[in-house]
Amino acid sequence: MVAEPTADSVDSVLVERNWDDMLRLVGAVHLGRVRSADAIRMVVRNGSPTPLGKALAHYGKIFKTAHILDLTDNPDYRRRIRFDPVLMPEALRGR
Repeated sequence: MVAEPTADSVDSVLVERNWDDMLRLVGAVHLGRVRSADAIRMVVRNGSPTPLGKALAHYGKIFKTAHILDLTDNPDYRRRIRFDPVLMPEALRGR
């Protein structure tokens, strides 16, 4: 069963619209051309995420979802990361 999109869905239009800026920011931080503190200022202003910050958050949801799916369905992945099943929600144990 596939669930309907929710408020937690990835906004691919937002990610696509900000993709070039996302790559520039990540590249600049990686190369040391932008300090981490300055990068934070680019993605959060006055306590609220900027459009770039929102796009980065939505992009991150993709990897979080893949990680959770691997945890629930891939025993090799759980062993590789030394996952503690006690931390897994009860509804997902035993799969």
